[in-house]
Amino acid sequence: MGTVSVFLMKLRKKNYNNAMKVTFTFEDGLIQSYPIKQKSFTIGRSNKCHVCLNSSELSREHCKVDIVGQLIYLTDLDSSNGVYINNVQLKPHVKTKYSTNQQLSMGDCYVVFDLSSDELTRSMVNIRPLLENENQTQLLKLKKNQKQILQQKKEKFSSTMLSLIAWAILLIGTFFLARTAFST
Repeated sequence: MGTVSVFLMKLRKKNYNNAMKVTFTFEDGLIQSYPIKQKSFTIGRSNKCHVCLNSSELSREHCKVDIVGQLIYLTDLDSSNGVYINNVQLKPHVKTKYSTNQQLSMGDCYVVFDLSSDELTRSMVNIRPLLENENQTQLLKLKKNQKQILQQKKEKFSSTMLSLIAWAILLIGTFFLARTAFST
């Protein structure tokens, strides 16, 4: 009998519960899993959230998850650092369909949903094709992408502020020229 057959036989003998789960893998290597007990739940730092995570990169109420059958819908609750599917940031307050074969990240963590109710299937799914260092590389790329987006926002803000200052100087100069012209 092969190693895989023995592994499968051992899995079948164990008594498993049928809970679905969500797993968070943080940048520092910490991994946290939570059973999914509700079809709709929130994720964030706040104790009011169904899934409360201690991460400064997450907002108090970061996102909402709705599960309909085997479909997952995510809603960014106007979080500071965003919710990303395949490195594309979700628009705040827009319910977006998510597939478990897509890469999901928020703040400083990757998120994996396991909706299979069969522990044997779930055990096989949890054998990840990516090595740990590849996950770290992906996290670093994601972090770099988020920093680039933030930098672009800062540059746009700076450009807008410079334009406003230039207009203000122009208006003040025009006011003083007009005042000088009328006073003489």
